[in-house]
Amino acid sequence: MNRKHSNLICLLVALGIGALYGAEQDGVIRSGEYEREYLFQEGAVKVYMKVEAPMISIGIEAPTTGWIGIGIDPVSVMDQADMIIAWVDSEGKPHALDCFSKGLFGPHPPDTELGGTDDLVAFGGKEEGGRTIIEVKRPLKASDPYDKPIDPALPIKIIWAYGETDGFDDMHIAAGSAEINLQTGQAVQKQGGRFFLLHIIFMSAAVILMSTGVGIARFLRKKKWWLKVHRGLGIAATLSTGLGLGSIYLFVENSGGRHLSVPHAWVGLVAIFGAIAVPILGQAFLKLKWKKQEVRFLHRWSGRITVTLMGIAALMGLRILGVI
Repeated sequence: MNRKHSNLICLLVALGIGALYGAEQDGVIRSGEYEREYLFQEGAVKVYMKVEAPMISIGIEAPTTGWIGIGIDPVSVMDQADMIIAWVDSEGKPHALDCFSKGLFGPHPPDTELGGTDDLVAFGGKEEGGRTIIEVKRPLKASDPYDKPIDPALPIKIIWAYGETDGFDDMHIAAGSAEINLQTGQAVQKQGGRFFLLHIIFMSAAVILMSTGVGIARFLRKKKWWLKVHRGLGIAATLSTGLGLGSIYLFVENSGGRHLSVPHAWVGLVAIFGAIAVPILGQAFLKLKWKKQEVRFLHRWSGRITVTLMGIAALMGLRILGVI
């Protein structure tokens, strides 16, 4: 057999394997095609899975004509999730990318841009009635550092999202997370998004209140009302900080994440301790009969340091969100 014939045979074999793996990835999900079906967003989002070792087939259906994404085994929020992002273009052609999230909120470039490989064996998709259906097939085992292995015997943490455009870097319009079980078909949804918004609101309020209190103590001490307002702002900042801490704790818990996994969290935690200590030191200065000047010194400088740390934590948070 000459080399030309050998190459032709190899090509035909490869095409045959590709056709075999991609036979069911046509964007049409038929009854009984998948072993498991998981419903999210009150049934608006559907995730299907079927294990055929050494492969797993995944189907995703969402109420959009834009992109759809699913992430596997994130460490915290989106961080280090093995992601599949797919869409159907205006000509009806499906596209799918094997991606990896590099942070809590992205970015999530394709594996090939990070030095990995595209491990989607087959994919297909279809838009119909304002909904998009995507089907992909990938190996259960990881073949590069940007893939996560899937063990059908163990629960799997997933995240999902979809956008209103075909630009997969565009912001999602809906998202969620869950822990699914391929053995039982059960899914435990995580509802953390609203707590994250509350964290932003409470911590922003705390920064404003604390900064205003420090400013009044520094520049308006000649006003008769300064102490009363200063104390009130300090107490309000402490309460807002506590609510912000509780909100982010609940967000991480309900998102299947890991606490204190980024520097922003550590800086923020120190700032929260400072926000609690500042009004306590202020009260101590007013009540104590001894070492008043030392306590006053600690109160003033702890307030300044706390405001600085709050500002640094806020900037770090904006960086995580991709705002700066």
